[in-house]
Amino acid sequence: MRILVLASRVPWPLEKGDKLRMYHQLAELHRAGHEVHCACLSERPIPEAARAALSPVCAGLHAIRLHRWRRMVRMVWSPLSSRPFQVHWFYQRQAQTTVLRLLDALQPDVAYVQLVRTAEYLRDRHDVPRVCDLMDALGAGMRRREAVSPWWQRPVLRIEADRLLRYEASTLDHYDQCTIISVTDRDRLLHPARNKVEVVPNGVEVDAFAGGPPLAEREQLLVFSGNMAYPPNVDAADFLVHHILPLLPDPAVRIVLAGAQPAPRVEACAGPRVEVTGWLRDMREAYDRARLFVAPLRLGSGMQNKVLEAWAAGLVAVTTSHVAAGLPAEMRVRGRSEGWLEVADGAEDTALCILRLLKDSALLESRGVRAQAAMRELAGWSSATSPLLATLQRTLGPMAHASSDFNLVAGIPTLDLRDFTAGDSAQKAAFVATLGRAYETIGFAAISGHGIPQDRIEALYAESRHFFELPFETKQQYARPEAHHQRGFVRQGVEHAKDSEAADLKEFWQVGQPAPPAEAAASDFPENRQVAELPDFQNTAVEAYRRLEALGQTMLEAIALHLHLPADYFHAWVDGGNSILRLIHYPPILAEPKSAVRSGQHEDINLITLLVGASAAGLEVLRHDGTWVGVTALPEHIVVNVGDMLQRLTNHRLKSTTHRVVNPPREQWASPRYSMPFFCHPRPDMPLDALAHLVPAGEEPVEAPITAGDYLDQRLREIGLAGA
Repeated sequence: MRILVLASRVPWPLEKGDKLRMYHQLAELHRAGHEVHCACLSERPIPEAARAALSPVCAGLHAIRLHRWRRMVRMVWSPLSSRPFQVHWFYQRQAQTTVLRLLDALQPDVAYVQLVRTAEYLRDRHDVPRVCDLMDALGAGMRRREAVSPWWQRPVLRIEADRLLRYEASTLDHYDQCTIISVTDRDRLLHPARNKVEVVPNGVEVDAFAGGPPLAEREQLLVFSGNMAYPPNVDAADFLVHHILPLLPDPAVRIVLAGAQPAPRVEACAGPRVEVTGWLRDMREAYDRARLFVAPLRLGSGMQNKVLEAWAAGLVAVTTSHVAAGLPAEMRVRGRSEGWLEVADGAEDTALCILRLLKDSALLESRGVRAQAAMRELAGWSSATSPLLATLQRTLGPMAHASSDFNLVAGIPTLDLRDFTAGDSAQKAAFVATLGRAYETIGFAAISGHGIPQDRIEALYAESRHFFELPFETKQQYARPEAHHQRGFVRQGVEHAKDSEAADLKEFWQVGQPAPPAEAAASDFPENRQVAELPDFQNTAVEAYRRLEALGQTMLEAIALHLHLPADYFHAWVDGGNSILRLIHYPPILAEPKSAVRSGQHEDINLITLLVGASAAGLEVLRHDGTWVGVTALPEHIVVNVGDMLQRLTNHRLKSTTHRVVNPPREQWASPRYSMPFFCHPRPDMPLDALAHLVPAGEEPVEAPITAGDYLDQRLREIGLAGA
């Protein structure tokens, strides 16, 4: 493709987040073989140093000249306009003439515009496909900033926030496609079609930050980095120094505020325990001195690259829930489960967290190693930019807009459950039909709009990590082999795939029905185990169980309708059913695993399985053509697949597809993996006889009759749980 990129400023040097994002996106587009022309708004000619850095990744580099005096004139009358003040600051008519001439001369396949402040230039140019990178939800960020600003700033900030919110929404209507940095930012947009905005996260160059000295050799330094003129960073630096530092009594604990253009308020923080660096040629100078990264950001929006850099440098990050919400969910869940992301709000909680972490440099070191490994796996710029490349390609002409049967995420169909639960009759029917086609072909679907709060998922992942960090002897006392390992702890080496002698490389915890039917046999519904060492573990797990059980019933309603059954057909069987919530830990691989994998190829036993995220990649599905396809659904999705019981019941019309969890590349062996499947089982007495209307006339059912309880017992013996 020939791509014209319109940047709001020259993306070099990389001292600001938007410059960093733009530079690496240009580099990745160039690396993918595309002809990239970058036009940069600037009051001055592009400096030679910037040209030297950008020319290798751009086929053309063009300065779009802005004049300071015209900016001032526009700002004078901007209060009379409805456009945001920053749009006025970056827009000039003679600059638009230059942009349009360049557009006509280059005849690009697609135009890519950075930020709403630049969107005005191609807002009404409909003869070329256009993509606008909103980057952050700036309107929501401005409103947050307004709430904590001095009273005399609030009226202007309120006006700008309102204008930005409206302008962002209208940009979605004027552009063919928009992108944004995180799901959280996307959800803050005020537009009914915001879910169509593509999430394109930031990445980090891990090798540029790795290789620092051991933490034990460093001083007790806390580092906070960023452009120190940016108001959210100024507020965070002031809060760190004046509210958190006084709660850290050890004078050896000091703070480094590292970043360009420190505002007077930041410079005033300098003192015996606080160093303000100003511009650093290489931010490693700060990271390599510190033991801990602290970012108490309360304002702003988007995904904070400074946090990714700290992890790439091998530092544990202590930050706020506001910052954590802007991270990709997979990264957030894995960070909290592995301990390299610590979330604390308020001065006292943050100080207590810092004190706890500084006590054990060996623990910080090991968590930092995990952070680096995670950044290599999750946050490379190549993978971060791939959704942008796909978005640009989708905007190209009629062929790009041709619809397929499914919207694929990593090879499986994706659906929004709200179409079924809150949509009109047409949306509901379309959901049922699409889900049915998915389950009749690949047997898997990814579901968004499921209503389970992300913070509750993260809470359970955190409790799961805490449990698996306990000594083996402690965990083993919660084993229940007499209950076929259907409750409590199951050690590595017990479960294996059917017909396989190699045990899976995993250990897990099983939670069963917390409220079994009164008439149920005790042997079918063993009691759940309480973990004495973790007082919140059981309550958190049971809460998740109930939410997932309800979600499973909703999915079965849609499946019933697809099978021409009453919507409540499955209710009597699954209400109080024998479902299992399994918390899985795949430990680091310490030696060549020979024939074993984290989870051997298998089909699930139950009706349906709900997989709530995973802390790392590895899940693969076997397609009908014999090839394996990796499944890494977007963070807001829950993957729901058909199990063997439902396949038997539907006479194999719905497919229980073979899947596995493969071992990671050798360089990632040191990283554990966590996952959380919910196996939706019916009551043991449910007959799994094939539904009569799904058995062709004159033919026998594919499978022999059996009850759910007998089938479960049979399968548990085949995989080593019963009698182990």
